[in-house]
Amino acid sequence: MRSSSRLSHSRPVDSVHLPADIGTAILALKKTENKAVESFAEEMIRDHLAVNNKVLALLHKWKVTPEESDTSRMIYQNATVKQERAAKTLGFYAALSKGKVG
Repeated sequence: MRSSSRLSHSRPVDSVHLPADIGTAILALKKTENKAVESFAEEMIRDHLAVNNKVLALLHKWKVTPEESDTSRMIYQNATVKQERAAKTLGFYAALSKGKVG
Protein backbone atom coordinates (compact mmCIF):
# COMPACT_ATOMS: atom_id res chain seq x y z
CA MET A 1 0.00 0.00 0.00
CA ARG A 2 1.23 3.45 -0.83
CA SER A 3 2.00 5.87 1.92
CA SER A 4 -0.05 9.06 2.00
CA SER A 5 3.08 11.09 1.34
CA ARG A 6 3.39 9.50 -2.11
CA LEU A 7 -0.21 10.32 -3.09
CA SER A 8 -0.87 13.49 -4.97
CA HIS A 9 -3.76 15.46 -3.48
CA SER A 10 -5.08 16.09 -6.96
CA ARG A 11 -4.72 12.48 -8.10
CA PRO A 12 -8.16 11.13 -9.13
CA VAL A 13 -9.31 7.69 -8.08
CA ASP A 14 -12.21 5.60 -9.31
CA SER A 15 -15.62 6.55 -8.01
CA VAL A 16 -16.81 4.70 -4.98
CA HIS A 17 -20.16 3.27 -6.04
CA LEU A 18 -22.44 1.23 -3.84
CA PRO A 19 -20.59 -2.06 -4.10
CA ALA A 20 -22.32 -4.64 -6.26
CA ASP A 21 -22.20 -7.18 -3.45
CA ILE A 22 -24.22 -4.87 -1.21
CA GLY A 23 -26.82 -4.34 -3.91
CA THR A 24 -27.09 -8.07 -4.48
CA ALA A 25 -27.37 -8.71 -0.74
CA ILE A 26 -30.16 -6.14 -0.46
CA LEU A 27 -31.93 -7.87 -3.35
CA ALA A 28 -31.54 -11.23 -1.60
CA LEU A 29 -33.03 -9.79 1.61
CA LYS A 30 -36.05 -8.53 -0.31
CA LYS A 31 -36.65 -11.87 -2.05
CA THR A 32 -35.67 -14.59 0.40
CA GLU A 33 -37.64 -16.40 3.04
CA ASN A 34 -34.62 -18.54 3.94
CA LYS A 35 -33.06 -17.60 7.30
CA ALA A 36 -29.56 -18.70 6.25
CA VAL A 37 -29.68 -16.54 3.11
CA GLU A 38 -31.05 -13.64 5.15
CA SER A 39 -28.29 -13.98 7.74
CA PHE A 40 -25.56 -14.18 5.07
CA ALA A 41 -26.97 -11.16 3.22
CA GLU A 42 -27.06 -9.10 6.42
CA GLU A 43 -23.46 -10.10 7.18
CA MET A 44 -22.38 -9.19 3.64
CA ILE A 45 -24.06 -5.78 3.86
CA ARG A 46 -22.49 -5.04 7.27
CA ASP A 47 -18.99 -6.16 6.25
CA HIS A 48 -18.95 -4.48 2.84
CA LEU A 49 -20.32 -1.21 4.21
CA ALA A 50 -17.59 -1.25 6.86
CA VAL A 51 -14.89 -1.67 4.20
CA ASN A 52 -16.44 1.00 1.99
CA ASN A 53 -16.59 3.42 4.93
CA LYS A 54 -12.90 2.79 5.66
CA VAL A 55 -12.01 3.52 2.04
CA LEU A 56 -14.04 6.74 2.12
CA ALA A 57 -12.36 7.78 5.37
CA LEU A 58 -8.91 7.25 3.82
CA LEU A 59 -9.88 9.22 0.73
CA HIS A 60 -11.03 12.06 2.97
CA LYS A 61 -7.87 11.86 5.09
CA TRP A 62 -5.65 11.98 2.01
CA LYS A 63 -7.84 14.67 0.41
CA VAL A 64 -8.39 12.54 -2.68
CA THR A 65 -11.57 13.10 -4.66
CA PRO A 66 -13.14 10.01 -6.26
CA GLU A 67 -13.54 10.36 -10.00
CA GLU A 68 -15.16 8.10 -12.56
CA SER A 69 -12.96 6.29 -15.03
CA ASP A 70 -13.50 3.81 -17.84
CA THR A 71 -12.60 1.03 -15.40
CA SER A 72 -15.08 2.12 -12.71
CA ARG A 73 -17.84 2.52 -15.32
CA MET A 74 -17.13 -0.96 -16.69
CA ILE A 75 -17.15 -2.51 -13.19
CA TYR A 76 -20.41 -0.73 -12.36
CA GLN A 77 -21.99 -1.81 -15.66
CA ASN A 78 -20.93 -5.45 -15.17
CA ALA A 79 -22.27 -5.40 -11.61
CA THR A 80 -25.61 -4.09 -12.85
CA VAL A 81 -25.89 -6.94 -15.36
CA LYS A 82 -25.02 -9.48 -12.65
CA GLN A 83 -27.60 -7.98 -10.29
CA GLU A 84 -30.28 -8.25 -12.98
CA ARG A 85 -29.37 -11.92 -13.50
CA ALA A 86 -29.43 -12.50 -9.75
CA ALA A 87 -32.89 -10.89 -9.50
CA LYS A 88 -34.22 -13.25 -12.17
CA THR A 89 -32.61 -16.26 -10.51
CA LEU A 90 -33.85 -15.31 -7.04
CA GLY A 91 -37.33 -14.72 -8.45
CA PHE A 92 -37.29 -18.13 -10.09
CA TYR A 93 -36.14 -19.89 -6.89
CA ALA A 94 -38.72 -18.01 -4.81
CA ALA A 95 -41.47 -19.09 -7.20
CA LEU A 96 -40.11 -22.65 -7.28
CA SER A 97 -40.05 -22.86 -3.47
CA LYS A 98 -43.71 -21.79 -3.40
CA GLY A 99 -44.66 -24.42 -5.99
CA LYS A 100 -45.40 -21.83 -8.68
CA VAL A 101 -42.92 -23.26 -11.20
CA GLY A 102 -42.89 -26.67 -12.76
